Amino acid sequence: MIKYVLLISLIFTLLFYIFTIAVFDIENTNIFTINYIFGYLIMLLNFLYMSKRIMKTEKIHMFFYTSIIRLFIISLLLYLWIQYGMLDIIGLSVGLIIFITAIPIGAFVYIKLGEKNGTLH
Repeated sequence: MIKYVLLISLIFTLLFYIFTIAVFDIENTNIFTINYIFGYLIMLLNFLYMSKRIMKTEKIHMFFYTSIIRLFIISLLLYLWIQYGMLDIIGLSVGLIIFITAIPIGAFVYIKLGEKNGTLH
């Protein structure tokens, strides 16, 4: 399922980028693109780390501790980016939203393709 989500997120990355540039009047596309890529990379690393932890069978209390550390690191990165980076809130927000839309659609595609191929989930 991870492959489906990554493929759909790459497709959405291109579509959301084109849509956002077309709809919003972006004055500085360089800063927008940097923020867009930064938001996407944060969510990509978050998704990969989280999916690796979920696929592993580990104790539930360790899962919560690692999740708290992961969320703290993401919060720290976003705080430092907002504080010291060239912030474009539209680019950062759209970059962060990509995986929120790609995960449910990737799961749906995975389930539908699995049913057609006769494979078990």
